[in-house]
Amino acid sequence: MSLLEFENVNYYYGKGLSYETHALTDINLQIGYGEFIGLIGPTGSGKSTLLMHMNGINRPDSGRVLLEGTDLQSRQLDRRKICSKVGLVFQYPENQLFGETVLMDAAFGPRNLGRSEEEALQAARRALELTGLPPECYDKSPYDLSGGEKRRAAIAGILAMEPQLLVLDEPAAGLDAYSRRSLMDLFQKMAHEKGITVVLSSHSMEEMAQYAGRILVMKEGSIVRDGTPEEIFSEEAFLSSMGLRAPQMYYVMDRLRSRGIPVRRDCFTPQQAAQEILRLWKGEQS
Repeated sequence: MSLLEFENVNYYYGKGLSYETHALTDINLQIGYGEFIGLIGPTGSGKSTLLMHMNGINRPDSGRVLLEGTDLQSRQLDRRKICSKVGLVFQYPENQLFGETVLMDAAFGPRNLGRSEEEALQAARRALELTGLPPECYDKSPYDLSGGEKRRAAIAGILAMEPQLLVLDEPAAGLDAYSRRSLMDLFQKMAHEKGITVVLSSHSMEEMAQYAGRILVMKEGSIVRDGTPEEIFSEEAFLSSMGLRAPQMYYVMDRLRSRGIPVRRDCFTPQQAAQEILRLWKGEQS
C-alpha cells in the first residue's frame, strides 16, 4: 500500500465562473514510504495546488486522494489524524510563529492533537533538537531569533506532530546559501534516518539533483514526467521548452566537452562532477 495516492484527481479554481481554471488534470500518483520526491515546473503549473491536496486543504472536484488507503474526504477520517500524519510547510513558515517562547510554539501542534502538556513539551524538545536549534533558544521569543533560526523553529512545530509525510513548498525561500544548505541537509536527514517521506517543491534544480531520489515535472496542471534526477535532467531540451534549466553543473561539464575534455555531461551535482574529473585524471596518469 502507498502512503499517499492520487486517483484521477481534477481540480478547478472558480468552477462554474467566467474565470474557471482547470488547475489539476487527471492526476494519478503514488507516493511510497520513505521517498524524497522533488516537484518542479514553471510558475502556474499547479505545484502548490497539488501539494495542498496532500493534506486535504484542497478537495478534488473529481477523483480521490487516499492516505494509507483512506479517502482524505471520508467522514471516518479524523482531521486531527491527517494533521498528525501529513505536515505541510509553506513558504516563509516563520510568519506563522505566534508562541510566547520557541518551546511553547513548537508544543502547540502536539497539544492540539490531544497530547498531555508534558508529552507535548517532550515532542517539541525532540523536534527542536532535530532541527539543530540550541537549547538556549527554547525560552526565547520566536521574534528574537535570526531568519534561519525562525525558519527552523517554525519547521519544528510541524515535526513535533511526528508526521509520516512532510510536504514542503519552497521551504528555503529567502534564505542565504549556508542556511539553505543546512535546511536541505535537515530534510535529507529526516528522510534517511527517520524514514519520513518528503515531497519538496523548489525552483532550485541544484537542490533537486542533490537531494531528491525521484522528480515529478508539472506543466499546465498535469504531471508530464516522473523519474530519477538523472532521467529528468538528461532531457535538457524538454526542460528548456518549459523555461526550466538543468542543474548548473550540467552546463559546466558540457562546456568542458566543447573544449575537447572527454568528460560525461550527465553529471548534475558537484560530487558527480568531481568524481568524473577524478576518474579522467586517474585515467591520464595510468
